[in-house]
Amino acid sequence: MLRSKKVTIILSFLIAVVVWAYVIAIENPPATRKFEKVPVQLLSLELLAQSDLAILTGMDATVDVVVSGKRADIAKLNQEDLIATANVFGLTRIGPHLVPVVVSPPSSAVSVEEIRAANILIEIDQLVSQHKRVNLSFTGDFEPGMEAGKITMQPEQIEVRGAKTLVESVLYVNVDVPVESVTPRGSTLFLEAVALDANGLPVPNVRLSSGVVEVGATLLRTKTVPLITELRGEIDDRFEIMSIDIPREITARGNNSDLAEIESIEANPIDVTGITATTNIPIEVTLPDGVEIANRSAGRMYVRIEIKGMTTVDFEYDSSEILMENLAEEYGAYINTPSVTLQAVGREAVLSETTREDFALSVDLTDLEPGIYTVPVTAAYDKTLNSAEVIPREVHITIHIDQREDPPPDEQTPEP
Repeated sequence: MLRSKKVTIILSFLIAVVVWAYVIAIENPPATRKFEKVPVQLLSLELLAQSDLAILTGMDATVDVVVSGKRADIAKLNQEDLIATANVFGLTRIGPHLVPVVVSPPSSAVSVEEIRAANILIEIDQLVSQHKRVNLSFTGDFEPGMEAGKITMQPEQIEVRGAKTLVESVLYVNVDVPVESVTPRGSTLFLEAVALDANGLPVPNVRLSSGVVEVGATLLRTKTVPLITELRGEIDDRFEIMSIDIPREITARGNNSDLAEIESIEANPIDVTGITATTNIPIEVTLPDGVEIANRSAGRMYVRIEIKGMTTVDFEYDSSEILMENLAEEYGAYINTPSVTLQAVGREAVLSETTREDFALSVDLTDLEPGIYTVPVTAAYDKTLNSAEVIPREVHITIHIDQREDPPPDEQTPEP
């Protein structure tokens, strides 16, 4: 009876082993699984920095990984359990490189069957750093007649460090300031700084010397009043003013008490002397304590003067067309200079209706005796011009005794 029980126990054990082996083989078979876009961690970046090199592209590389193992073990895996790395050790030149990827499974029960792709493209660039200005962007809308003022920032510039191409694409470092966080009593905020390019998009893979900016701001009221501006001086005669655009109003911001007594604001006189091209001349104002120029006017504090060069027209004159005035009756004269040019400078509208007949050229020979002289040529005209210059200004003239002979006696007119 006892022997029969031992046989039963042994048979039960053997059956259990067989059942267990069946379950393992049939119910938990080998399996494979694909994980897509597994992030690749780059190793030895500090060695690149020591060689003044940085990663331009490849920091965000990913790979697809196929793993195998028992179904139960595979089912427990998460993508975060797979560690993919690429070592940049030994990369010493600027340009593209193919770097192999290694994936470490979480345990020996799982093995890596395939990495797609087994190499990632990494581009190396020169490591540089540049200081960029900090820009504040207020997000949201202030109530009408209100805006932020008394603004402070610390720091006002931030060093941006990274691959040369990326750093040079950074236009400024931006800080978003929620308008609801600005109060009339003043607010001190610690806000995130983000490097942005010319399109306002974040520039990846650069490091900022400070990731946080301390911003101080106070909610102030705005007031628009007349702006009094005086222009002084005159532009060069070679140019004419086409238009002058002067802002007639200015918007200031401050506390109610500071703004209450402001009825107008007078700008410092603006001198236009020496202007030779269309330009914007800054407007400078002196404001009472506690009052600032509001955003509405901050970008329009200048006088725009559009000018253009005067039109120039040349007229050619033969020496015979120059009138010789005040020559003594007993003398004759002729001009040795063959021709002169009259250069008229003035407004285009005037010169378009001006002809050479509008000018009379002459030389004054008063009290000059026979000989050779250099005398100035003058031009008379009734057009409204900036100038009318004769080139050359002087001509050479020869004066001689008139050699005309008296008629013979038989041809003389008899006395009555």
